[in-house]
Amino acid sequence: MSYLIPIVSTKSDRAIRFGRELERAMRARRVGRRPVARAIGASETSVMYWRTGRILPRIVTAERLAEALEWPRLAKLASELRRKACLVCGTEFVDDSGSDNRLYCNLSCRSARGKATVGVDRRQRAALAERRLTASQRAVAAYCAGCEPSGRCTTPECALRPVSPLPLFTERPEVGSLKPSPHSGYRAPGLQAALTTSVWARYSSEEREARIARAASASKLARGLVPA
Repeated sequence: MSYLIPIVSTKSDRAIRFGRELERAMRARRVGRRPVARAIGASETSVMYWRTGRILPRIVTAERLAEALEWPRLAKLASELRRKACLVCGTEFVDDSGSDNRLYCNLSCRSARGKATVGVDRRQRAALAERRLTASQRAVAAYCAGCEPSGRCTTPECALRPVSPLPLFTERPEVGSLKPSPHSGYRAPGLQAALTTSVWARYSSEEREARIARAASASKLARGLVPA
């Protein structure tokens, strides 16, 4: 039994390749799907699915199509498209099943693959993967911090750009020398002393002593050192 292959499936490309070859053969022989279906004993719907790349026919069916259309390329192509490599030992084998879902060349490799995951808790594997991800993220962050101490990445072509925690800036800002603003509260050295001297120059010595005495008395009164 064969199954329809979803268009988004990775197996769709192989079925489409066979369908294009079948379409080429039918056009060369000038036959439609009805004569082909009668010649090999299949339904017209199956021929339509093979032709449009929705089903990859089994090798036996492909050999019948090649014989009916006198197109040997169909049988050879079907065998090539169903050839796979075992996930365990790497041995090539032909998956002539209808579902086209075999991943191992024999039952031994399938059993070995199953035993490799037995006894490993899924939560433990998830925790291990999360720890590895955290370690990788910290390593990337440390590398980026050493590369860009300012915390602004300016290298969009960097290989670590997709996983870098730093924001991307297309231009590096120019940092000039810092100068105090005239309205920032800073004054030139000696300016305060010059202002104080110019203010006290307006008063005589007696007036200066009287003002200093009044200021001292007001300060003691404010702090409660003397009765009001």
